[in-house]
Amino acid sequence: MLNGVDHSDLMRGLGVPFSPRGGATIQALVALPQPQIDMLIEMGLVEDRSWTDRGVRNLELMPLWTLKTTHYWTQVFPTGRELDVRHQYAPAIGGSSGSVFGDPAMADSEHANQEATQYCTDDAFWAAARRMRARGLHLSETWVDYILTTGANWAEPIGEFRLVVDKGSSRNLVSFCGEGVRKISATRFEIRRSNYTPTQDLSVLILTETRIDD
Repeated sequence: MLNGVDHSDLMRGLGVPFSPRGGATIQALVALPQPQIDMLIEMGLVEDRSWTDRGVRNLELMPLWTLKTTHYWTQVFPTGRELDVRHQYAPAIGGSSGSVFGDPAMADSEHANQEATQYCTDDAFWAAARRMRARGLHLSETWVDYILTTGANWAEPIGEFRLVVDKGSSRNLVSFCGEGVRKISATRFEIRRSNYTPTQDLSVLILTETRIDD
């Protein structure tokens, strides 16, 4: 999906995997004929991030679409009985060995703007990432997506809603969209709502620092 448009048929026809993250997708993109690559760039589905080293051009293409997958099942509820229903599952986790955050050259790139919107990053988050880079640290990203909008499918709002996001280490940076976020420990952040109807899913970005010695 890009800007509300489903491009599944196009990607299927080109032989490109649907997931925008992963080596198989990148390999399929760079293997396309140049006219098809140019078409995807013009449509805004791909960003050309190629670079040149010692006169040799290295082709690097960044997918900009979003994969939306719906999982569903049929459930029969007995009549005349009150039931407690519990959902439990592991959220999708992705990551990147690098990051655009804190890099002045990428501050206004389309990819950076897309991530800023998705994860609600602010000036303080960017400033912290720049400070980490200034100390010679390499930044990598972890993405956690969690479906909240299924909570809007019930007859009434969620009576008592509690969300806790743990960034894993006090040295990590974390950003996600939410109102009334409260820090409850060195690594954990909490949102509590009453009579809550979710209107969007949760996307969490965690920046991890690594020192790379020369």
